[in-house]
Amino acid sequence: MPSKYSMTEIHCTKGIPYTKSCVGEARWHYAEDVGLWTGESSTDFGKAPMQLSVTDKTSFFYKPPYLISEDCLTLNVWTPVSSERAGALSDTGLPVMVWIYGGGLLVGSSSDPVYDGAELARKGVVVVSFNYRLGVFGYFSHPALTEESPHQASGNYGTSDQIQALRWVKNNIERFGGDPGNVTIFGESAGALSVSHLLASPLSKGLFHKAIMQSAYLPPMPELKKSHLNMLPAEEYGVRFAHQLGIRDEGIDGLNALRKIPAEQLLHASADFEFDKAIVDGLYFDKQVYETFEQGRQHSLPVIAGFNSNEGSYFPLIGMVDTPISKEQYIEDIKAKYGDLAEAYLSVYPSTDLHRSAYRSVGEGLYGWGTERLAKLIAKSGGNAYFYCFDHAPAWAEEKGIGAVHTLDLTYSFNNVKHNTKFSPTWPDMDARDSDLCMGETLSDFWVSFATTGIPQVAGQDQWQPYSDTDQYYMAFTNGSAELKVQLMPEVFALHEKIVQSRQEHDLDWTYKNIGILAPSVNNSDGGSSRS
Repeated sequence: MPSKYSMTEIHCTKGIPYTKSCVGEARWHYAEDVGLWTGESSTDFGKAPMQLSVTDKTSFFYKPPYLISEDCLTLNVWTPVSSERAGALSDTGLPVMVWIYGGGLLVGSSSDPVYDGAELARKGVVVVSFNYRLGVFGYFSHPALTEESPHQASGNYGTSDQIQALRWVKNNIERFGGDPGNVTIFGESAGALSVSHLLASPLSKGLFHKAIMQSAYLPPMPELKKSHLNMLPAEEYGVRFAHQLGIRDEGIDGLNALRKIPAEQLLHASADFEFDKAIVDGLYFDKQVYETFEQGRQHSLPVIAGFNSNEGSYFPLIGMVDTPISKEQYIEDIKAKYGDLAEAYLSVYPSTDLHRSAYRSVGEGLYGWGTERLAKLIAKSGGNAYFYCFDHAPAWAEEKGIGAVHTLDLTYSFNNVKHNTKFSPTWPDMDARDSDLCMGETLSDFWVSFATTGIPQVAGQDQWQPYSDTDQYYMAFTNGSAELKVQLMPEVFALHEKIVQSRQEHDLDWTYKNIGILAPSVNNSDGGSSRS
């Protein structure tokens, strides 16, 4: 049934500053409240956060470079208006959906057309998106930063932006017709990772009431002052970066020198470092996020969590995963990589289809295992977790053999299929079929239903039941509709659970660089760490 807002005009207020400027001497300061909104905004999106662009215009995930700036902390609001009341709000007390973009905590912007919130707003919600600091600007720690902080913490500036954006929503969204007591956060990839961060952080308590994680992952995080697994302490990693810049003073003079470096120079200097993880700092996170969920200490809220059926099919396209040269070599490599787990691994990822087994093992080990584990742990702690698998692809993706690849769900969850929005301009035009249009309506209907009531229920579709160890319900989104099913790939999740447990036992981390076929040999002591 169409929403009563389906023909309503949608007004987008763009470029609203939601925190004090964090540039110059305020670089690496936590986001601060700016008080009630006074109408200061723009007809244009704010500039994107500092980030390195993909330069290869043929890349599967290429995006034209954003207009970037260190002064980037703005947000945008889509809200229904009434033509009958000369542009007044159509309603008050509408559910609020706050979007967090992905990009590995290194790239991304709320101005991306694929995140346009107008179609969701037409279903009767207020939609908010915002920029947050990325990379070295968002996740850099240093002893002098810790020392100057009244909390004796540093890093997590991007997370502080996310929490401040939610505080702004709480204080101001009524002016846009939204209900500050009914806020849903949702995000994809690193946006979903950020959702898990916000569910775990004590500082975000009470700022949102429901959460949606699309293609989440669950990596270990560096700790501020001590090693964790095979990762350096975050402060030491930051000191190494400063040394690379020729700054060896670890006190206030060194910090002042770091703050005087032009943003572009700092950005390019960080290219060989990986400031792509939140930090266990004792302030935003008092322990590992995965430990918070294991102990049932996350905020107790209804959650939707799921992933795409062919998440990892992009890895070969970007040259990250190669097809093994032969069945014999593949089997030999897996035995060397997984030892006692090799037989179970080859049962799940057999040598009969080397190409598919190679990329599936990485995508499912990263997004599949992480998302299912989050859903399982939420359910174990007594919360309602609604699990799903998105298994729908447009004709071009089917023809290319990549299926429901990573990020493909975005144009459907925002119901922008009809507008031919796509994650990258290198992707073919949608040429939407009826099933594509139906999928966009169906998926977005479920998201809006959940944001409205906390229960994802859509007329004419199967009733979505919560996930648990005993009742492993999940919703399969495919062919333009939704079907409730039971037991999604239990052997896959069991395998990757054992792999992660083994890595923990050997004091090793698990990232997109050392899972699946990309894992090092069991005798390789460095574990393929990316922060050593």
